[in-house]
Amino acid sequence: MTVQQRMTNSRRGVTLIEAIASIAVLAILGSLASTLIFTAADGYLSASTASRLNSEAGLALERAVHELRSVERRDYPSGSGPALESLTTDSIAWHETEQLRRQGEQLILRRDEIDHVLAEHLTHFQVRAFDDDNQPMNTDLTGDEVANVHRIEMTLTLEKHGTRVTVRTRAFPRGLLIASGAGP
Repeated sequence: MTVQQRMTNSRRGVTLIEAIASIAVLAILGSLASTLIFTAADGYLSASTASRLNSEAGLALERAVHELRSVERRDYPSGSGPALESLTTDSIAWHETEQLRRQGEQLILRRDEIDHVLAEHLTHFQVRAFDDDNQPMNTDLTGDEVANVHRIEMTLTLEKHGTRVTVRTRAFPRGLLIASGAGP
């Protein structure tokens, strides 16, 4: 066998070291690629969850504001104001049978003796009342105490899969708008 034939024969195969080195390089490239793919998938899941939670929170507060704007005006011994029955840090009641409240991880609207779930995955719900001077009021109001409520602020936080969304809105009950001459 000539030297040239030996060199040709040795070039036909791959040595074990070359095969192991190739596999190691491919493994490193594969792990880098999978890290990038999983990071992108986690980012998409987080953004998608945040979008859904934001939409759910916005729709829930929009419905709550709509309901509060339907609260009519009532005359109290201390003056006129919205026909609210009670207002606490996590609930509002009006018309004796209607109520917006937190129940576990849900925001519930009770209307006509039926509970409607406005939002799920609720971790925080807060109600605050403000008077004519835009000063915060006591959070546990009942009876004639609600006559001075001028504005209601609601804050809710939803959380799912580690993604948290907080939304806040203000509502002016329709009875206040009519009383001030600004309403329909």
